[in-house]
Amino acid sequence: MMRRWMRAALLALSLGWLVALPAAGAAGQAVLWQVRLERYPQAVAYVSVYAADGTFVPDLTAEAFTVREAGQTRPVTAATATQPGLHIALALNPGRPFAIRDARGVPRHLYIFYQLQSWLEHEQAERHDLSLLTLNGPTVTHTDDPRAVLDALTDYYALQSRDFRAMTPELTPLVHAIAQAAAPSPRAGMGRVVLFVTAPIEGLQAADLELPRQQAQNAHIRVWVWLVAPPSAAESPQARWWADLAAATGGQFTLFSGAEVLPDLQQAFDRLDGVYQVAYRTAQSQPGTYPVQVTVRAPTGTLTTEEGRLDLNLQPPQVRWLAVPQEPVRGTAAIRLEVAVTFPDGQPRPLRRSALWVDGVQVAEHTAAPFERFEWRPEPDLPPGPHRVQIEVEDALGLVGAAPEVEVTLGPAADTPTGTEATATRPAPVQGETPTRPAAATPPATPALAVWLAAGFAGAILVAALLWAWRGRPRARGTGRPTRSPSPTPTAWGHLEPLPPLEPDWPTPPAVALTHAEVILGSDPAQAQVVLPDRSVSPRHARVWRTPEGRVFVADLHSLAGTWVNYAPVGAQGAALEPGDVLHVGRLGYRFVAPPEATP
Repeated sequence: MMRRWMRAALLALSLGWLVALPAAGAAGQAVLWQVRLERYPQAVAYVSVYAADGTFVPDLTAEAFTVREAGQTRPVTAATATQPGLHIALALNPGRPFAIRDARGVPRHLYIFYQLQSWLEHEQAERHDLSLLTLNGPTVTHTDDPRAVLDALTDYYALQSRDFRAMTPELTPLVHAIAQAAAPSPRAGMGRVVLFVTAPIEGLQAADLELPRQQAQNAHIRVWVWLVAPPSAAESPQARWWADLAAATGGQFTLFSGAEVLPDLQQAFDRLDGVYQVAYRTAQSQPGTYPVQVTVRAPTGTLTTEEGRLDLNLQPPQVRWLAVPQEPVRGTAAIRLEVAVTFPDGQPRPLRRSALWVDGVQVAEHTAAPFERFEWRPEPDLPPGPHRVQIEVEDALGLVGAAPEVEVTLGPAADTPTGTEATATRPAPVQGETPTRPAAATPPATPALAVWLAAGFAGAILVAALLWAWRGRPRARGTGRPTRSPSPTPTAWGHLEPLPPLEPDWPTPPAVALTHAEVILGSDPAQAQVVLPDRSVSPRHARVWRTPEGRVFVADLHSLAGTWVNYAPVGAQGAALEPGDVLHVGRLGYRFVAPPEATP
């Protein structure tokens, strides 16, 4: 009996230092976490390479990696090793074995607490994504502050440790921990680890661990198990099942009876933390999802990742108007049309073509810069009136975007007679027709008209003399009309200070003093309080107002070129305007400045 106990103790001690092999085998394992499009056509595959003992393999160069995208080998341009941190989910599943004391009277759970405390006190902040789970459910989730996890762990021990002996361990904390570790990563390439500290679970069967094992393997989560039990449990089926789960996921298994040395978590996690950013040029030019697989020539052998995917969410360029005539354009005068081009998918690309369409017909095309600007001179046979105008652009991938159609009104040609001008140039009568006097001819003045003019002039002289006499009469002291003092100039509660134009040929805007509680900015004096005479400014472009509390807001009034605060578009609902913010009205740029007494 004694020999059997000693064999069990030796086995438990050895299991305390066991590091399970990754599922990939003795050569190690390569994990493809993610493939991102950084800046088209540059793509980056995030690959972690692990040795047979589960530690990260450093010092690999770009020549060690081969990328296959959609069945084609793509050249690797760089491979950079970084440490993005780990997803670590700590799950506590206490039971009666946690409360067993050693010969010195120290319970097992206290040794576990000290080991976790040592790790959390020395762990670097903002490095790992940390979660703490217990039988009561998640306590802390997805924090990068080790101190927050240590505080929660300390509170849990203070409130629950005296009841560990009466608790019944379950599989639920492990399931919740795997779900937390499988959540999306705040940084690409973060490894995933679950540390499950548990007492033996009564009635547990090997089949019960099959689903957690599959979930962990699918998410590349390493499961570390600390089984808190007496040394004799080393030969139990449950100990074997936990060891198999750790081995299948590339994790660790430790049986802790109170006499073993628990693993140094900080050192162990440091050896797991690492990812290679493998850069290559994608060959794809159309939106879609493309399979990617990476092969690594590691020192221990050739490793191949599972198949990942590259999502190309390429979108057509977005085109918005900057300059379009607001008033009718006379005759065949040249009309300047200008747009701004942005890329909503965040992948700027060069343009290769732009076209101007009028009434559904292409009238001009650019195959070289400037793509955003057209000088349109209407054809002489184009009738006066409104015409539909649109500019479309095509990027280097062949994706086409177009500005919304707008109406440009053409007036009559400059040499077309109108009004009295047309009457004065009416055609001569044909032979045999009696000539008539033009209707616009002025008849000679009659003597009666001269008399009326003389009488009117004399009356005006008489009225002037009476007024002079009235002003010269003496007035009673203090009874004169009071002198009206000039109206005081309103105090400005804010200023729009002009910024240098973004393009050399753009105008510098005028300075604007904001003196009324509400100010309308625009190009039409009849509709705007502040007139900005620029073709990118609509007649009634934007509204700036100040609330009684001193808050300042700006809203766009459905303008063509748009209104922007800190380079973000503003809609009709409005946006806050703070001192120092950059405001663009069309292409005119300002910085909002408010005196200290006007700032709430």
